[in-house]
Amino acid sequence: MTLAGSDVTLTAGVGTLRLVRNPADAAVSWRKAEEPLQHDVRGNQLDLPPGAYVFTAKAPTFAERTVAVQVAAGETRNVDLTQTKLGVKQEAPTSRVGGMADWEEPGAWSKDGEVYTRRGGGFVLYKITPMKGVVTFTVQLLKGGGVFRGGRVRWFVDYVDAKNYGLFEIDKKAFYVKDVVNGKTTDRAKAQHESEKNEFTIQIDITPDRLVHKIRSGDQWEVLDSWNQNGRNFADGKFGFQVQGSDEIAISNFRFTPR
Repeated sequence: MTLAGSDVTLTAGVGTLRLVRNPADAAVSWRKAEEPLQHDVRGNQLDLPPGAYVFTAKAPTFAERTVAVQVAAGETRNVDLTQTKLGVKQEAPTSRVGGMADWEEPGAWSKDGEVYTRRGGGFVLYKITPMKGVVTFTVQLLKGGGVFRGGRVRWFVDYVDAKNYGLFEIDKKAFYVKDVVNGKTTDRAKAQHESEKNEFTIQIDITPDRLVHKIRSGDQWEVLDSWNQNGRNFADGKFGFQVQGSDEIAISNFRFTPR
């Protein structure tokens, strides 16, 4: 039998999400990041088209938990919806120095000695908030770029959702600063640097009213960019790396020192 075109339904690629509920009987719902409509989740696995989503877990006597997730086609990832028991005193998230264990999905990083690698994942989020303090790391682009985009390492600060954040990119020649507001990207600044390697040691000083990026050059730190903006709190949102498609990065000496 020959099927006419109208008889064939093409299904777009989807991503698979595996939900980690704690407590196990938590009520979980999801919505698209740009829409208010909530959808209940009955099982612990969900297939969704590529895009930005927000998951919410609720349970009696537990604090509500909300997690932003970026779904990529063909990807399988865990969504940790572990909730905090109400009335139980918890250590303040910024009372200690943060490390690699404090990513939202620490198990998604591969470890080789002191170097951690991550391939794909879209928005790779660090879970500590507020991000008021100093972030330092050494990063290298192992694989990235292509015909339509250059090979750059990308990270973000003040991430609210997939359409609102400050975006930072670096390659062998320059450092780029971009602002993403309601999905629209604006080029804010560009700075040349002297490093000709594909490995960069970066320091980010995050305060509510100012964001300063520095790069290690020999024995000194050189300022790449200083950004202040009236009415904006840079420490409110999340920090993380943007690892697109099959791009792969390696980081070492990662440290978040709160203040």
